[in-house]
Amino acid sequence: MESPGQRDALLQRALQHAEVSRLARRLAMRTALDAEATPDVRLAAVAAVLRVVDEEPELLFIKRAEHVGD
Repeated sequence: MESPGQRDALLQRALQHAEVSRLARRLAMRTALDAEATPDVRLAAVAAVLRVVDEEPELLFIKRAEHVGD
């Protein structure tokens, strides 16, 4: 497991990649919204995982399994 300092160094290294840096800037410009479930709106659990391997960014989206009644 990495120390906080090692994680910061890995993040800074990833941010040196042009595409990752662009994505970070675009995300920073957005305002977070708190979503609330209503009869017409359902919430979804998703995760986005970003890593840089061999100088190339990889982005993985994970969506929770859907269940009957969702």
